Amino acid sequence: MEPSQPLLILNPGAGRTVREEVDRAVGGRMRIVLTEGPGHATELARRAVEGGVGTVVAGGGDGTLHEVVNGLLPDPGQTVCGLLPLGTGNDFARTLGLPNEIERWVELLEGGKTRKVDVIELDGPFGRRWAINCVVGGAIDRVDEKLTEEAKRFWGPLSYLRAAAETLPELEPFAVELLFDDGERIAREAHAVVVANGRTVAGGVPVAPEADPADGSMDCLLLAAVQGIDLLTLAGKVLLGAHLGDEHAPFRRARSLRLTSRPAMAFHADGERLDAARATFTLRPAALRMLVGGEAE
Repeated sequence: MEPSQPLLILNPGAGRTVREEVDRAVGGRMRIVLTEGPGHATELARRAVEGGVGTVVAGGGDGTLHEVVNGLLPDPGQTVCGLLPLGTGNDFARTLGLPNEIERWVELLEGGKTRKVDVIELDGPFGRRWAINCVVGGAIDRVDEKLTEEAKRFWGPLSYLRAAAETLPELEPFAVELLFDDGERIAREAHAVVVANGRTVAGGVPVAPEADPADGSMDCLLLAAVQGIDLLTLAGKVLLGAHLGDEHAPFRRARSLRLTSRPAMAFHADGERLDAARATFTLRPAALRMLVGGEAE
């Protein structure tokens, strides 16, 4: 692998037509490698850092980016991370202002504009992982159970909202305790907990509408275990990004957070499932340099 040649780690789930379009757009400028299964993108990214590759691009959705980030960290050296958004949700791409059109993305690559971004480090019984967009614990697991690949292909980002609507009547509470770095403690029954670096999840739902992945803090949110009209009202506010300040959605910014729950929560870190009754979240500021678009600095 030539150190000067950028590497594109491509999720074959993008489809043959998309792969052919990508090859036409970047063939010869980048080395393109298709992933062969779970964990392969992490392995490829780790080897790229060890080989001194200057730019490693995740070609896929938030899950592909998650794997690449976990291969680049904890020490990416001088390697820049890129994201070619080809997934269903593409949530972190929204936060970074990345284009979906491959031709426009190639212009971004050639421009070489970068920004240092924060990353969330997770520690728990599952070991150590890094999340770059968002970690959601609790009810998201029930939503995920109702998602099928067929539904995601047919409905796109709306598939997440359909699954959430089906899940609402079945929600069961978790006894959650959150301990923040300033000593503040929140203990409450909750349906979900969100620890965010990016602004959206599930294809555009603004769970952390004011989040900035370079501000040196995590946006932490608890969604209380309310019922009936309160639950419907809270869900509607979350979909609109109008929930900050709601009494049923306490919100804090923090550099670190310890969480315990009964029963154990299923966390989804950028979509990857991690089960635990306890977990620690620590922000690692400016941990990764990324290619960006729009007006990002």
